[in-house]
Amino acid sequence: MFDGDAVGVEPRTALNVAASAVREQEYTLDFDCIPRDATITLSLSPAAGEDDPPVTLKGPITVTQGCGAPGRITGITVSRMVGIQITAVTDGVDQAWAVLRATDATD
Repeated sequence: MFDGDAVGVEPRTALNVAASAVREQEYTLDFDCIPRDATITLSLSPAAGEDDPPVTLKGPITVTQGCGAPGRITGITVSRMVGIQITAVTDGVDQAWAVLRATDATD
């Protein structure tokens, strides 16, 4: 969660996903932001300290989208079990959220 209006608080632009991503599992990133005329860029990368041994993230690992509607990217996979960091670059965003989850058969 990113909150650009938090008084006296430095906005957080890097969010660590609590769960690890595992090999041979496909993941989906759901996200949204406000106000609706703002723009957000989200990038996925291995969490700090998770790059040894090297890991490959495949699929759409960077997305830039207007906040006019919720966003979703699918087809994200990793070459080994790893913690994932979601980095947000915002342009006029007051609030944003992003959730990385395992893709299920209904997606």
